Amino acid sequence: MKIEIKNRITNGTIFTADIQCNEYTEDSVKLRFAIKEALRKGTNLYRANLSGANLSGAHLYRADLSETDNSWSNAEPCDAPEWKGDTQ
Repeated sequence: MKIEIKNRITNGTIFTADIQCNEYTEDSVKLRFAIKEALRKGTNLYRANLSGANLSGAHLYRADLSETDNSWSNAEPCDAPEWKGDTQ
């Protein structure tokens, strides 16, 4: 499943991740996996729309999330499937 991280101002795509999860996985968890993959690949998430992302368990040390819209993000622990993202 392709998950896109969009620019909060232009709505252009900043990063696309290929996330493998079941049909019951919440959108906020899918977005979290996409964010983690983007950061792993060194993607600049400046002005990214992270609204609604479940960032529980995300290792964001040194991540520059300035100018991001992270309203409604969830920092509570959750049960999430193992992430099997794009390795390209």
